[in-house]
Amino acid sequence: MIVKRVVLAVLLLGCTIAAKAQRQAEEDRLTYSIDYGRSKATNTRFTQNNIKFRVPVKTGKKPHFTIGAEAGILNVQHSLSIADSSSLKTIGLTFGYQTIFNNLARLSITAEPIISSDFAKISGNDYRFRSDVFYMPFSTHKLTFGFGIAYQYQFSGSQILPVIIPTWHISDKVTLTGAFPTIPRLEVKLSQHWSIGAGLNVNYNTYRLSAFNDQYMQTRNVSFGFTPKYRTGKHLDLSGFLGYGNRELDIYNADQKVPLRIYSWDIGGGSHTPNFEQRFKGVALNLTLGYRFE
Repeated sequence: MIVKRVVLAVLLLGCTIAAKAQRQAEEDRLTYSIDYGRSKATNTRFTQNNIKFRVPVKTGKKPHFTIGAEAGILNVQHSLSIADSSSLKTIGLTFGYQTIFNNLARLSITAEPIISSDFAKISGNDYRFRSDVFYMPFSTHKLTFGFGIAYQYQFSGSQILPVIIPTWHISDKVTLTGAFPTIPRLEVKLSQHWSIGAGLNVNYNTYRLSAFNDQYMQTRNVSFGFTPKYRTGKHLDLSGFLGYGNRELDIYNADQKVPLRIYSWDIGGGSHTPNFEQRFKGVALNLTLGYRFE
């Protein structure tokens, strides 16, 4: 059971970090995505809309700072929990810094304060925070190698995850990426505009249920599927995900926390047993539209 939890946590957070690392070169972006998941057995449905943007802050010839924002809405239906009662919302700001050294090594730092709750009543209990630091010391036209560490302050407490991040261009058409120790993703370029791959679609969020004694809800989604992508030109691309996977929904009291978690190992005691838990298996769909400003 412990090994299973560790693997799940690494997949969840590691894939999130990998996606961030791969987007560092495209931070001046506006993206809109919609996720849909359904459990056939229980008819439980998850629908999430999210919009993000990041733009460079010009402080000289080369902009090293970025600023951005994000907003999202999650609706859960037929889960037989208090999560069905209202929409769950996320609003956050993103501050980033990136520099490239003479040997082409790259350092990037990101910080994101977030409000995540049902917005029934906003208080300091609704704030979360996440930050990450990546260093990419080695880069050629074939291989980029780096490592980093991510920190998240969730409603359950602090969480830390170190990762190793390679990007290997096996050929002009085939690329292998991933955050290890996670499952890598393989992408094949079919034409100038089309590519297709296979990999994970991972979502991990916590929301404060302020209308219900400040309890908080934790959701996890790990799905495997195909990832087609269409790029119309320099600025616009459309990507999708069609797969099948597992979703978890847990609800905790406000005081159910652990002092520190490395991967999924709880350090320092604490209580983290949910009052309500539900597990779902079913189809997972995603559609993302991205626009680059430059």
